Amino acid sequence: MRRLIVSSLVVATLATSVRAETVALNGEALRQLATNQTVLLQSPYGTLPVSFRADGTLSGQAKGSLASYLGSPSDNGRWSVKGDRICQKFFRWFAGETHCLRVHQDGARLHWQRDDGLKGTATIAGSPPPVLTATGRR
Repeated sequence: MRRLIVSSLVVATLATSVRAETVALNGEALRQLATNQTVLLQSPYGTLPVSFRADGTLSGQAKGSLASYLGSPSDNGRWSVKGDRICQKFFRWFAGETHCLRVHQDGARLHWQRDDGLKGTATIAGSPPPVLTATGRR
């Protein structure tokens, strides 16, 4: 019994030590993470894929009830990094307003919070993104 308890403690310790550390991403890290990537934003209405291009433009594709909620199945816009926030402005979605978000990375999962307090999670489409330091170094 003692051996089982000790083994369980060792496994729990190892699992804790390999867990990714949550990192707040700054401007350069945000730029590296988003450029030429498709970010899958999770919402109660479904997943919203948003593609961030190197030229500062973005596009999104919504399906089903998410498209109904947003008012159209697709939209385009612009994105930029301002300080330690990534900002995006769609032409139609979200009333065409600019929203800036702070982003934390926890392994492959991204946690974001908009300036107005709205929070959510996202992932990068395809292979998991590299775990970056706050300054964008791998």
